[in-house]
Amino acid sequence: MLPVCQSTTANAKLVLDFGTVLHKIFLKHVEDDDETVFHNKLPSINRHINRILEVPTVPLLEDRALLDSIGTKLWNVCTRLIRKDGGKGERLLVLCAARAFSFFMIEFGAGNREQGTDLEQEDDMRLLKVALATARGCLDVDQLSLCLTVLGKAAALEEALSQRNQDNDTPDSSICKSSTEYYILRMALSCRQNQIDIAEHMFSKIDIAYLGRDPTMAERLAGALYDIGKSMLNRGELSLAATWLQRSYEALPQHEDGRLGEDGRELRLAVLLGRGKFQLH
Repeated sequence: MLPVCQSTTANAKLVLDFGTVLHKIFLKHVEDDDETVFHNKLPSINRHINRILEVPTVPLLEDRALLDSIGTKLWNVCTRLIRKDGGKGERLLVLCAARAFSFFMIEFGAGNREQGTDLEQEDDMRLLKVALATARGCLDVDQLSLCLTVLGKAAALEEALSQRNQDNDTPDSSICKSSTEYYILRMALSCRQNQIDIAEHMFSKIDIAYLGRDPTMAERLAGALYDIGKSMLNRGELSLAATWLQRSYEALPQHEDGRLGEDGRELRLAVLLGRGKFQLH
């Protein structure tokens, strides 16, 4: 058996090689639209995700820079392809899994940084934003286990950033925004996994006062709450549906339609219709 440091170096090389190959394949797809490049890619991507997650120590300094660089390039091209035409089926599953793999590459490359510095906060903020976008993509395609793993990494970042934010005289609104999004995603994921007690806990952690200053995030929360309520209504869980639909209604600014975008106004109407449907049962 290889010593731990040699094993980490060997695994880092395998991860880097695979990430480089994936990046080249997807970059070529941008030019030629060859859909066959996505066939049978999920198993190998999942194997390399497990490889990263099982490495016991941080990589060497020179490997960290490469992991960050190649991981970032791969994440960007995956995001570009997802946005290009949305994708569907195997293609979208592969791209979302590959984007998760690239996030784990970046996070693996971050290693142990100097604690408590401004640079650490910038790095953590960048990682958290990447993690949240990655997790949101996984949730959208029902890759629930992968979403949970990504959010597990995000949890430590969110906690560290929120702790520092509490110590500041003037809280950083970008940290408040990312913390809110983290709890919204954890809440939505928990409901998808039928873990309502965890969803309730995550909902209780959301800073409602902050939402009053950020109508965009208020709409996002209301949308997630509405989806939960609608799902429960469709399953015949009327009492729970009423609770979550009421929360959705209350999350939207009640007397300031001018602060809502068109999607927000449509959501308010959908919530009202959902509550009306509940009352008819």
